[in-house]
Amino acid sequence: MADRQPIQVSRTKVFSALNRWDKGNFEYGKRDCVSFVVFMIRELYGLDYSEQITYQSETQAYRIIKKHGGFENLIDSVLGMPSNDSCDGDPVMFDHPISGLTMGVKLDNYVVATTKKGLTRVPSEYIVRVWKCHRF
Repeated sequence: MADRQPIQVSRTKVFSALNRWDKGNFEYGKRDCVSFVVFMIRELYGLDYSEQITYQSETQAYRIIKKHGGFENLIDSVLGMPSNDSCDGDPVMFDHPISGLTMGVKLDNYVVATTKKGLTRVPSEYIVRVWKCHRF
């Protein structure tokens, strides 16, 4: 098996992808934190996880999370083992006192995510998990 090489992206590419995100009202399965990260991974890395994590409602989303034994385990099952460091463009999970566990993308010293209040930026100190996108 060939070595897995992490894919690096520039902050300019992250900003460009953010500008292409469909900024509308929050909707589970279409405009939520996981859908946002799936979109960003596709834009930044050319990897499509949309078939591996699909749901159409909040109830379905929480059912999938429960089936996998938690949000972290669900995302690990799709993106693989987490990493110890983060770079611009990396998919991350953060735990903010207001939103709880939420998916986003690392950018500078922040995480950009979509929440019920729209596209949001939170300090990177809230990151609890990071994943690297790899090419084979």
